Amino acid sequence: MATITIKNGTPVGTESLCLKCASAHYQRGYRESEMVVYCARIWDVLRVVPFAVRECNDYRDADMPDRDAMEKIALIINPSTTLKPAGFQHGVEDKVAVVAASSETTIK
Repeated sequence: MATITIKNGTPVGTESLCLKCASAHYQRGYRESEMVVYCARIWDVLRVVPFAVRECNDYRDADMPDRDAMEKIALIINPSTTLKPAGFQHGVEDKVAVVAASSETTIK
């Protein structure tokens, strides 16, 4: 059996993207058809959205913090200064060789 792939076809889900948007205000009634969605993203004025939205270029996820909120919760880490010089140490191999030569062990 062959697999058929359809690009840009009818979406399976019907949940509106506005329900997860930080700029949206929605009200639901007791029936499934009773729902009013308002968008405040454009011009900061509430505008009625008359249909379920599948894609939106002004979508802001309500679960993700914006940049200002992330800067408020960020930890400020100051690098500590060290008294050791940066770079490689010279003569480390010579000290290891001297220590290894001075500690002799005898195996019986």
